[in-house]
Order: sequence, then C-alpha cells, then structure tokens
Amino acid sequence: MVAPNLLGHAWRCGNDYRVSTLADDLRPYFAMDTSYDVIIGHSLGGPVVLSLLPFLPKKKDITVILVDPAISPTKEKAEFYYSMFLKEIANVRTADEHMAENPAWSRSDSALRALGVSMCDPNVVERVFQVIFQVWKWHAVLTASTFGTNSKTTHGISEIAYGTTFLLT
Repeated sequence: MVAPNLLGHAWRCGNDYRVSTLADDLRPYFAMDTSYDVIIGHSLGGPVVLSLLPFLPKKKDITVILVDPAISPTKEKAEFYYSMFLKEIANVRTADEHMAENPAWSRSDSALRALGVSMCDPNVVERVFQVIFQVWKWHAVLTASTFGTNSKTTHGISEIAYGTTFLLT
C-alpha cells in the first residue's frame, strides 16, 4: 500500500493548494513502473484523484474509489468545515478525549486523530480554504448543476479489493 501525504498534510507545507498543484506533486508516484489495483481518494483526495486519472497507466483497469470527496461543497458546508478545523487545531484534544466523544473509535483511531490534529498548521488550513472559497465562488453554479447538492456520502469503506492500493486522504 502507498499512502502519500498531500501538500499541507503531515507537515508537508507548500504555497499553492490548487487541486492541480496537489495532483502534480503526486504524479511521480505514477511515473514509476508501479501499477496500482485500487486508488482511493478521501475528502480533498477525491478531486486530486480525479485530476490524476489522465496520468494513470493504461496497462490494466484500475478501481477508483472516492470516499466523502470534497467535490461539491456548498458555501455553508465549506464555512462549517473551515470553522470546525480551525477550532479543532486551536484546541488539540487527547486520544482519551476523542475516545470519550466517539465510543466506537479504537484507541489507535483516537491516537491517530490526536496526532493528525497536532501536526496541522492553521496557516495551511487558511490557505487551503482560501482556494476552496475562491473556487466555490467561481464554480458554484457549475458544481451544483454537474454534481448536484443533495448527494450523500458515508465515512468508511466496508471492503477494499486486494492488490496494490494507493490511498490519498
């Protein structure tokens, strides 16, 4: 399994958080003679995976799975997540606090969440959401008419195909 971090994630800072820039940063993973059976894009990884589709090897069929892709956020949803992320970064909680709030989470899930939040730079969140808000303004009508605004998604995948997997979250 290959699970690279996007720019702006896990201390990987950059100055440009457009989807095309994030995809270009990952193109070396596809330039190698590596063949993936499954490519998964979660959240912001969804539109990045879609941007990478033209660069995938044409040797065989590849399963692409998008989980809660950040493709068509409404203005309200984007503002909600922006506020939530900044609040969570400002008030990093412990693994025990995450477990108390989310009883179905394992200790490992809770520790990873605490670690992930502690690694997040608020400046990165600011820059990523500046791009999201800018794109939303430019493409609100196109996005709503192309993808719809009432689509529902779920967090999690019940079963992943066997083979080499490229996970992008």
